[in-house]
Amino acid sequence: ILTKITVAVLCMVLSLFAFANAALACEPDPDPCPVMYTVVFSPDGFGTFDPGGAPAIQQVPAGGAATAPTVNAFPHFAHVGWTHDFSHVTGPMFVTALYAPLYTVTVDPGEHGAFDPAGAAAVQEVVAGGDATAPTVIPDEGFDFVGWDADFTNVTGCITVTALYAPITYTVTFQPNNGDAEWSIDVGYHALITRPDDPTLCGND
Repeated sequence: ILTKITVAVLCMVLSLFAFANAALACEPDPDPCPVMYTVVFSPDGFGTFDPGGAPAIQQVPAGGAATAPTVNAFPHFAHVGWTHDFSHVTGPMFVTALYAPLYTVTVDPGEHGAFDPAGAAAVQEVVAGGDATAPTVIPDEGFDFVGWDADFTNVTGCITVTALYAPITYTVTFQPNNGDAEWSIDVGYHALITRPDDPTLCGND
């Protein structure tokens, strides 16, 4: 009896082992042979690729993303993007770097002020169509900063921009206190005015 039970248990174990092997054999390989596509990057004629960055030729799995090389643009140019999106690759690709020219914007503080050294630079390189950043103006004593002599938004060429100022004015009012009407004059900071004649009362010399 014991022998029959042992044989039966052994047969059961072997059957389970065979079933497990068969089940494993039926499971598909999750990635038997991934499809790969070649993505080629070109720096074009206005820059180079940093050799320490991603390679210019990459093998990317279908549906995957390529890694952009690091672009070193030539002087007076800025790297602004790529000709194609490579975030979801579905076939071989040739991707070229895009550039825009840089224009020099020179900002002059003018005759009655200076620029805060902690603010924006007086000489800036701006991407075509971009905006320069206005430096922080510190006007001289007696003057107010009132703006710039040219617009520096949507820059399309090299330009020079100068700060504009207006003198601070003060109103001086004279009160004769002799029955005559008072009168006023506007004068600039540190400006000299002519002293009026001393007022007199009627009947007094």
